[in-house]
Amino acid sequence: MTTSKGTIQGYNGVAAVDKKHQIIIDAQAFGAGQEHHTLEPVLRGIKERYARTGISQDILKDQVIITADTGFSNDANNHYLRREGINAYIPDNQFRS
Repeated sequence: MTTSKGTIQGYNGVAAVDKKHQIIIDAQAFGAGQEHHTLEPVLRGIKERYARTGISQDILKDQVIITADTGFSNDANNHYLRREGINAYIPDNQFRS
């Protein structure tokens, strides 16, 4: 995994939680320092988990609120979220400026 301090052996862990029920819905490890490319696979995992359990056939279309930190913010993710109609709040990298 390449980081600002060079190449190290490691993974970036991403977990998705259901705030209402206070449970972990999805957790995955990725071999890259940046997390912006992980948004789509994590959201796909959430959707599949809710469909498999019979809670919702498409939890993302049910307009649940998805929140993520600035590490997930980029133009490709914003386009994906708009295209899929996903109700998400992700601050851009310059939100404090």
